[in-house]
Amino acid sequence: MTYEEAHQHLIIKDGDLWWRIASGRRRDDRPVGTIDKSNGYRKFSFRNERYYAHRVIFFMTHGYWPGFVDHIDRDRTNNDPSNLREVTPSQSIMNTKTRKNTYGRGICKHEGRKKPWQARIGVGGRGKSLGYYETLEEAHAARRRGEMKYHGEYA
Repeated sequence: MTYEEAHQHLIIKDGDLWWRIASGRRRDDRPVGTIDKSNGYRKFSFRNERYYAHRVIFFMTHGYWPGFVDHIDRDRTNNDPSNLREVTPSQSIMNTKTRKNTYGRGICKHEGRKKPWQARIGVGGRGKSLGYYETLEEAHAARRRGEMKYHGEYA
């Protein structure tokens, strides 16, 4: 899809992508495509090619195809241009949701230690200890400081 084709056939409205003109299966009364149940992104087809709406919206807004697009608020259905940013693969991972862990992301407990709570963070593809703490709250605070120090706006 070229930049001209995108703007000729599609429009960004209410934080989503819509067809400019309804014809056949293309309807102008709802956003293009459907939500992909496997990953939560809106997808659609154009000239026998599949596209993700957030990538097309980024392309239409910035004029180039990004390597990776991140939803700043982590909501895969919020495709407002102000919620999309180009990122590297490692920056994209930094903005993922917390995985199931009883204590929280990057926190683990080591029984039998005076300071049993450890805070950890991934930096440059490696795990880094942020120290051991007496309370879970101290470990969470250390983890948050580490996120801001090492991941900045992507934390």
